[in-house]
Parts: sequence; C-alpha cells; structure tokens
Amino acid sequence: FAHQEDKRLARVLLAAHRRGGARRAGLAAWIEGRLAECPGSFSDMEAYARRTNLLNLLRALYFYLRAEADGAGLAGFVEEKVRVLMRIA
Repeated sequence: FAHQEDKRLARVLLAAHRRGGARRAGLAAWIEGRLAECPGSFSDMEAYARRTNLLNLLRALYFYLRAEADGAGLAGFVEEKVRVLMRIA
C-alpha cells in the first residue's frame, strides 16, 4: 500500500466487527490467512512489502478496536499477531 490504504482497509475491517455475527467471527480467520501468506523472511522486495503492509494494517486496526466498547477481545488477538510480525512475541 503506497497511499496509506492500511487505515482505509482497517476501517472496513472495523465495520465488519461492528456488524457482529459471522462477519466478526470471520475477521480472526481472515487475519490468520493473511499471516499464513506472509513470508518469514525479507527474501525480496515483494515479501518485504507484503509483511510491512500487513503489519501497518494490523496496527491501524488495533487502535480502532481499542476505541470500541466491545473491541478489546479482537484487539488482544490483533496485538498478539502484531507482536509475532515484529518478532517481540
């Protein structure tokens, strides 16, 4: 994402969280899927960009969720994934 799409995409994910139900349940699975596609190394610029974009998206989503009255559960999950990506877990 070259133009701060991470924040816009985070708002889309937040909207899914607000709708609840299956959409909310699917968010964790969607995040896990993106992590599975994320390389563990910086083997090339594409791999680096994918990892960085996911990290930025999750960071933005985390702060949006923390502002939600019922966002703490998913925010904790997102924080765990950010720590994994930052290798501080």
